[in-house]
Amino acid sequence: MAEAPREYDKPATVGNAGSAAWLHMGVRPGLMDNSDKPALANCTSVGLAPGKTFFDFGFLAPRILAAIARVAKQSEKLPQSANAKHAVRVAMRDDGLSGLHQQSSRIPASFGNSGIERGTKP
Repeated sequence: MAEAPREYDKPATVGNAGSAAWLHMGVRPGLMDNSDKPALANCTSVGLAPGKTFFDFGFLAPRILAAIARVAKQSEKLPQSANAKHAVRVAMRDDGLSGLHQQSSRIPASFGNSGIERGTKP
């Protein structure tokens, strides 16, 4: 059964016409279990369900990536699949996905401002 929206998940009503707008504020998530340890991922998979999006982040060993690149360069048939180590799964509601999109769209601009080029090591 679907979880009922909590008060803080709902948009705040603004103005007399009853139009809704989202409030923006800084949030500092607390740590859980091993959440303070970053999960290294170099491959992703996205799945959709009604009202939710699932992101699976995985890790393919560098030797596997090198082998795939070598086979592709030699114009040989690529394997149908490769096994990656599952790093983490994130489920987001549609409103959270919208916020992620807004935040991630600012990432390229931050690379330009920091002097770091995408794809290079700092």
